[in-house]
Amino acid sequence: MPVPTSLTSGVIAHLTIPNYLGKQPGAPSPIKPRQLPRRGNCDNPKPTFVLVPGATGSQLDGTQEGSAGGCAAFSSPRAVYPDFSWLKNLQCFTHMMSVAYDNSTGRYLNSSGTHLYPSEGGWPDGTGSFLLQSAYAGLWQHLRSNYGYTAGVDMFAAPYDWRMDYDGLEQTGQFDQIAARIAAAVKLNCGQKAVLHAHSMGGNVMLHMLRLPQFKEWRQKNIKALILASPSLEGAAAEPWMTKITGVVNPVPAYTVNIPQPALAAMPSLALDQALYQAWQATPSFNMVFPMAGVMDKDHVLVRTPSRSYTVGQQQELLRDMGADMMADHLDKVQAHTRQLVEGGPVPGIQSFCVYSTAVRTPMTLTFASDIPKWRPLTRPAGITWGTGDGMVDLRALRICSRVVQAGNIEEVAHPMVDHIGLNREPAGLAALDKVYAKAGMVKL
Repeated sequence: MPVPTSLTSGVIAHLTIPNYLGKQPGAPSPIKPRQLPRRGNCDNPKPTFVLVPGATGSQLDGTQEGSAGGCAAFSSPRAVYPDFSWLKNLQCFTHMMSVAYDNSTGRYLNSSGTHLYPSEGGWPDGTGSFLLQSAYAGLWQHLRSNYGYTAGVDMFAAPYDWRMDYDGLEQTGQFDQIAARIAAAVKLNCGQKAVLHAHSMGGNVMLHMLRLPQFKEWRQKNIKALILASPSLEGAAAEPWMTKITGVVNPVPAYTVNIPQPALAAMPSLALDQALYQAWQATPSFNMVFPMAGVMDKDHVLVRTPSRSYTVGQQQELLRDMGADMMADHLDKVQAHTRQLVEGGPVPGIQSFCVYSTAVRTPMTLTFASDIPKWRPLTRPAGITWGTGDGMVDLRALRICSRVVQAGNIEEVAHPMVDHIGLNREPAGLAALDKVYAKAGMVKL
């Protein structure tokens, strides 16, 4: 079954553009001047629409000083993630994507000489990066065709550095940047408050931000509604561990869950998978999507190897066995904070909604043929025990979302092709979103 064009078009473009053949990896990503476009008029303005993407949903650009990590220095901004021309220098790619932690200051740091940040995608537009254009192409088209939205006028995106956990996002000023972008978008769109479409981990990001005291006045002035689409508030069962252990990212589980497991297990590990594995070892945001005890039984086995099993309550041990000590050190703190966000209930003064799919096979336990090594990826699991959910988040975790929205503000989609990101693309997923959009004050043409 083919992968949807919306997910491949941007990748193909980056595989064929001249930068792949040039000496320097990474497409040039010049910083554009921040200029607010002019609206024609303010007759019948729509609610401002802002997409907050999920993990890996924002393009990351960067520069590099010096030659650390196998990199050649470059001072003009270039696309780093995702850009397949980095296959020419995976050592540098891993170096630039990795995050370090300074125990003496309690702050997260980029690798030596690296300056990495979310691609602006136009200001305050935000939708201009190829990743947001391709991964959410179906959603953008739906909003243009059925609601009359226009990018950069009343339809925007709020990219962020998805490598970071809650502390890292605050330390790097990500919440301030999101707030400034949304405020500029609302001002541009005749003062119409924003409907936030927060996808996947973007829900965690926005719940945290909307509860911060320094954004209370900003929230009251700028935010109309929060839509949690495919929320992973308290984790995503075994799927994050698939990526963490193998380096493999599966963006379309509805298209791959029916491939026989022996065929998947026999697929070789690619050089890109190995590079991503190294980068994932130092990506703090994984702690925001690992499953939490409570929504899953503490003794539920997530990963099984020939010598031992790792349960929900033993995820720190699994991280340390992999060599990811920094993440193991922070797991409890991050999950405790997530629990506080959920226990806080709906954000005051904001209509909140949940939309998610329920009929896609979802990994619950991964069985590997080898034990977990330090700093080396395994091939895909030899066996998978399946549950029900959206292909990434299991159903019990998805339904945790009911705790942070008002009664009656939940839409479930029971369709086998509507997976975690397919909610934003497939007709049945878009139909469910339409029901929520209507409640949030968005009107079809």
